[in-house]
Amino acid sequence: MGVDHFIWQSFDYPGDTMLPNMVLGYDRKSGKSSFLTAWKSESDPSTGIFSAAGGLAAEMPGQVVIWNKSKFNRSTRHWRTGPWDKSKFIGVLDMDNQYLSGFNLDENVEQGTIHFSFTVFNKYLTYLELSSDGITKLMRSENGGNWSLQWEALQNQCDYYGKCGPFGVCKILKPPKFAKTASESPISCKCLKGFEPKPDHEWSKGNWTGGCVRKKKVSL
Repeated sequence: MGVDHFIWQSFDYPGDTMLPNMVLGYDRKSGKSSFLTAWKSESDPSTGIFSAAGGLAAEMPGQVVIWNKSKFNRSTRHWRTGPWDKSKFIGVLDMDNQYLSGFNLDENVEQGTIHFSFTVFNKYLTYLELSSDGITKLMRSENGGNWSLQWEALQNQCDYYGKCGPFGVCKILKPPKFAKTASESPISCKCLKGFEPKPDHEWSKGNWTGGCVRKKKVSL
């Protein structure tokens, strides 16, 4: 049997960890897909509620999305990278950082395929992990020990998908003295110019997911 005629390989069925040169993605014609699936908890390796898909075939340009399947067994967006602009994901502010420069997203509109991968150009050992609480972490080590966190998403409350709803803008406020990380910083939402909070009384309660509506209807 030749090296190209294998029955099964682990790289096609990733768990919660992505290694360099591993591919996540989707093939519309065959229906095959590969994605990361988080553990149920840090000590329970059974399937958790979060998964990360390397691109969405129905969306061009593609992006990487973390999905949350905790509500009524339906998947909702938890976080996204923003579209790929041929060199980086525009929603990841530090994408130009040296530790992220090996990321790549290949799209083929005609074939209906989209694949996400990353390559390491230095001597360090690196892996990407989807934690049980839906956070993506890029870890690095020089010799296989003393792993250090190089980057993670979500980094703050504004990173949650749709936190302020349609036409809403999220702002990080000054963190309290007891806050240890940016994720503990309070946030506030406001509407884009010409819009106002949706009148459902949830906005004043700190639930901004309903978003904003236009103050005046646009006449055609």
